This record gives sequence, C-alpha cells and structure tokens, in this order.
Amino acid sequence: MSEGDPDAVAYRDDAVERLAALHGDRALAMVMKHGLSRPDAEAIVQDAFKAVIKSWQQRRRLIGPERLLFTTVKQRMANEFRRQDRKPVDLVDNNEGITATADALWHTHFAERLIDKVDIANALRELPHRQRGVLVLRFLLDLEITVVAELLGCSRNDVNYAQRVGLDTMKRSRWLAERKVMPEVRQ
Repeated sequence: MSEGDPDAVAYRDDAVERLAALHGDRALAMVMKHGLSRPDAEAIVQDAFKAVIKSWQQRRRLIGPERLLFTTVKQRMANEFRRQDRKPVDLVDNNEGITATADALWHTHFAERLIDKVDIANALRELPHRQRGVLVLRFLLDLEITVVAELLGCSRNDVNYAQRVGLDTMKRSRWLAERKVMPEVRQ
C-alpha cells in the first residue's frame, strides 16, 4: 500500500470512530450469531478492533479497514472456538437420522437401486459433519440449495461443493465402492 493510494484511508481518530460506528454492531451481531455469549462476543470484537487499530497506526494508511476488521473478528472467533474445544454441531448424530437420510438418498438420489440402505447409512456415517449435514438437508428434508445455504450460514457454492464432495466420497467409501453407484445431480 503506497502513501498515494487513493483508496487508502489515513489513520485518524475520527476514521476509527467512523469504523466503530458503522461496523461495530454488525461485527458484534456476527459473533453472537455463532452462539457466543454477549460478554465473549464483545471481548472478541474489542480485541479485533485493537488489532486493526495497531495495524492501522503502523501503516498510517489502510485500504479497507472494515474488511480487515471482519477478517480479524473471524480469526478471533475461530481461536475462541479452538480454545473452548468447541466442535461444530452435527445435524445427524443418531442412528435414526442417519437411517432416514440413507432411506431418502436411496429413494431419491441413486439411479441404480443395487445399493443396500445399510451400506448408504454406513457411508454417511463416515462423512464429515458439514457434508453429511448438507446431504441431510438436501435429500432427507428435500430443501433447496438456497435454503440450505441460509440455514448453514454459507454460500450456495459451499452447499454445492459439500454436496458434490460428499456424494463423491460416499461413492468411493468402502461400503459403496464395489457397487454401481450413479447419482443423479439435483440443482
């Protein structure tokens, strides 16, 4: 970042106040949306603001201080989750849910009915929670990609990717690898 960059914002007290006024509440809401308590969320946002201000002071000019703020907030949130050893919530962690999802996949997704539902359920159990969650929402609950993205707080592309990788992983699993599996891709 050069001194003469027209998009760079100079460090000044009023610029910091404007950043806090325009984006502080949004940053706090974002952290609280992920299930942290208000005091924990406030501490994360305050820590992120301190880091941004320090970086801004050192550089004297900064392009996109709000982008740096939200990136720093996300990093601090991830650190807090790791510190708490918090694991993401699995949408299906019981046998009934996995069996129902396997049944839905068997009825709606696989063109060839040569696969036993038990093998599909076993392949589902081996998937990471995000991929399994997307498959549950898409096939068991028959939700649209846009709705799944909204529920999981991610983009449509993330849902498409998780669905594609999840189904590919299932096809290669030890439970389904020997079987003829031809999934129908739904949009």
